[in-house]
Amino acid sequence: MGAGIEDRFDHGLNPIWDVSEVGTGTVRQTSGALEMRVAPSTGYSNAQIADYKYSQFNFRWRAPVRMTVTA
Repeated sequence: MGAGIEDRFDHGLNPIWDVSEVGTGTVRQTSGALEMRVAPSTGYSNAQIADYKYSQFNFRWRAPVRMTVTA
């Protein structure tokens, strides 16, 4: 396991992130922020980023994991 990830989204979206937008979900990077939104929908919607590829299920982190989010 490598070092942690710290990303403030100041200089675009780091290629380490795998963006998932389903249904009405959108991921938008702005200077110093990342907006993940889900608009009302009649079906499943999702907006998220991950540091692994869903098709490979190669999870990078093992417990214990600490995540800090500022909203």
